[in-house]
Amino acid sequence: MDFLRRKRSEKIGSLVGDYLRAGERVVDIGAGDCFLSHSLQQRCSIEVFPVDIADYSRTDLRTIIYDGKTLPFPDDYFDSALVLFVLHYVKDPLTVLREAQRVAKKRIIILQDVCTNRAVAVPTQLWGFLANLGRHSDRKIPRAVTEAEMKSYLKALGLKPV
Repeated sequence: MDFLRRKRSEKIGSLVGDYLRAGERVVDIGAGDCFLSHSLQQRCSIEVFPVDIADYSRTDLRTIIYDGKTLPFPDDYFDSALVLFVLHYVKDPLTVLREAQRVAKKRIIILQDVCTNRAVAVPTQLWGFLANLGRHSDRKIPRAVTEAEMKSYLKALGLKPV
């Protein structure tokens, strides 16, 4: 399973890495196994702070534990905040995104699968459940984030997709 998680992290890292600059300080919110944090740190020469509600790290990176609501950092502490495939596991996605906005002075990078209908939602929820067996989250079965919800989050924060 680690092999698949590493491969997935490399693919996501190739998408995200173009938006990060060497020397930046980056928070990875909902870092999970930290494979992506580790990959980005190596690939982009950045300093990554993985954050999650429990320590699931399978790397040498130390996870910073937080309550899922308030990040333990001052305003504008990071250059960038990563919120990658996390929103479907949290009770209040807007709170997580507001915290990302508070601690990031340059950018928030959000990657999230969105569902446009039930036919897509059910397999997405099942995959999320199976991929995270044995981990604690606010939701044992992840909910499907709809396209309309994602647009409303971005609008509430004054963010625009790129």
